[in-house]
Amino acid sequence: SSPQVQSVLLLHMMMINKKLSSLMLLCLSPVCLSQKPKIAVEKGKGGEYNIKLGDTAEAAAEPEQSKDDDEPPSCEVVRGCTWHRMGETVDKVVLELEQKIFSRTEEAIEQLEDIYYGEKVRDLDEALVALALARTVQAAFGGENDHLCEKSLAKGVRHVEQINAKDVRKVKPGIYKKVSLLANLQTKLLMIKKAGREKLFEKIGEYFFLQGKLMFAREAFLISLRFEGNQDSKLNIVSSPSTIIKKVMSRAIEQEYLSTGECSKDQQPDCTDQDYPIGQQTSLNSIFWGDIARSITHEKLEWWLAKAKKMSFSHLEEGIYQAGVAAGVYLSRYQRPINAVPGLRAKPVWEVKETGLKKALDKIRENWKVIRDEGLELMKQRRKWRVDPGWVGLPDSRGWWGEVAIKGVALHSAAEQSNLCKNALFTCRMIQQFPEASGCPKCKASFSLVDGHTHIPAHAGPTNGRLRAHLGLVVPKKGDVHMRIANKTVGWKPGKWTIIDDSFEHEIVNDSDGQRLIFLVDFMHPDISKENKEEFNWSREDMKNSGLARNDYIIGGFP
Repeated sequence: SSPQVQSVLLLHMMMINKKLSSLMLLCLSPVCLSQKPKIAVEKGKGGEYNIKLGDTAEAAAEPEQSKDDDEPPSCEVVRGCTWHRMGETVDKVVLELEQKIFSRTEEAIEQLEDIYYGEKVRDLDEALVALALARTVQAAFGGENDHLCEKSLAKGVRHVEQINAKDVRKVKPGIYKKVSLLANLQTKLLMIKKAGREKLFEKIGEYFFLQGKLMFAREAFLISLRFEGNQDSKLNIVSSPSTIIKKVMSRAIEQEYLSTGECSKDQQPDCTDQDYPIGQQTSLNSIFWGDIARSITHEKLEWWLAKAKKMSFSHLEEGIYQAGVAAGVYLSRYQRPINAVPGLRAKPVWEVKETGLKKALDKIRENWKVIRDEGLELMKQRRKWRVDPGWVGLPDSRGWWGEVAIKGVALHSAAEQSNLCKNALFTCRMIQQFPEASGCPKCKASFSLVDGHTHIPAHAGPTNGRLRAHLGLVVPKKGDVHMRIANKTVGWKPGKWTIIDDSFEHEIVNDSDGQRLIFLVDFMHPDISKENKEEFNWSREDMKNSGLARNDYIIGGFP
């Protein structure tokens, strides 16, 4: 590339002001756009291309979900997701040519140019967007030293600019949505233009996944795996989180594809489809990953799961869970800790006697009314209650869920721990006499308050190295108040223990008019021996390195 192209501005999504009032009326789903992206390409005197791009922060941000559109999209693994409210359609000829963009890129570009410039399809804008996409894929395939080919990308940007230059009233809202997402992709590719083709195709896979074009996403993931030399190899202890994610997502997409009737083994022994052959399925093997690999992979899979839940695919979410189990990222479908200790009994619900700590737990329970009174005093001081960190980032939650901590995990300093104890001195002294809790660096103790008409969606705790005991304090007598953990349902009674392993998926419902108050205390899993000094000596740094200090907001599907 020329020096001018090398110094290309990485600013792609800057918005223009003209026609703003007209575009403000277009609320697009899944992206709500108020303006068109400013995309410009200039040709220099020497024939080189100069791409002028907008603010890179726009490209890094997640697309904003439309709050006004409750209607789910109609999704199909090849065609993608469409919102009927927007009048979206997919031209069959364009779709067939799109399916060639990975395997026969040059041929696809040639034929798309023919139907666009020859005006051989009804919706020319759709053909132009497909042509811009094909040019973008071509740029990812071929440049010097496995880097992005900026000349090819510039042509793709120019095609997008052609859409941008049109009268807003003459372009379908669905086209602007596609243009915005494609402009976002082009920005991301430029931002990592020297990262290698495997990284470029990760971004392309994300782009297709967000549109519901799962088979295109899978193909991009497989191409990325091929470029890094891992398409046919087994997972091993040094496999990167990106490699694990691509294999897991490819396997999950294959399960969705094979479960939708697109491909029938009864009719086709090799289970291929004429429209989109699946070929060989992705093989997975289970590894017991170290904390860093597991936590990074786990966190990013949460991003894919959150996106999958917004689509109308019947088997995709379950496919991600099952593939995650097959790859060893999750211990089981329902038990999904970030930090996993091997060899521990795995049960979602425990009896007091099974913990081996009945005497200590009984002592706390005998004083439940004093503990309740400290909790009731705290309820009068709403400002002391903070939103439970488990609440942050949970989609589809409603109501309010707060806590007042009495004892923190190892992330808290000694001074912070002392201040927490002052929130409820009697309760704190009870915990201090319970070494399996007070000496556990991954364990906390707190009052937990759930308002009436609250739903805490399904989520899993960060570690299987502890159990969590709930002591009922104030429980509404009327209404539906329960917790579903794995495939079991439990409730709370004043003065009684409910003991769970919160590394299993669980959700809480309080559909009563009253508040539910409990005291919860974590303690070391009974299968962890006191001789296991490593588990008892976790530092603040260990907590961070293991992923137990989770990010509240996850951007993008790959590290």
